[in-house]
Amino acid sequence: MQSHQLKSVGVRIVYKGLVIFQYLMDGKSEDIWLKRKERTVIESGHSSYYTFLHQDQYSTWIDNDNYTLGGGGFPITENQQVVGAICISGLKHDEDHQLIVEILRKLLKEDHL
Repeated sequence: MQSHQLKSVGVRIVYKGLVIFQYLMDGKSEDIWLKRKERTVIESGHSSYYTFLHQDQYSTWIDNDNYTLGGGGFPITENQQVVGAICISGLKHDEDHQLIVEILRKLLKEDHL
């Protein structure tokens, strides 16, 4: 995994409409980007990075302050339905996405999920 220790990030995990975890590292305050990424994931049914790669499908969100077309939001699914989101903000958007992917891969490898 790449080293991200030098930058402060915010992490938000939402499940069935409830914030089950939120942590803002030193230097981070309430981060609207976490909420924007969450909303993007929940309403699109995809990662926020997916919406970045498919901006033509989400063109009405480009100038909408409620959404973001950039990485850092990842869906939590149950029975093929999106029921929550894992969001990270504070790095470049593709690094936010990659950090989530790396953490999930590590957890799956260690059999924690």
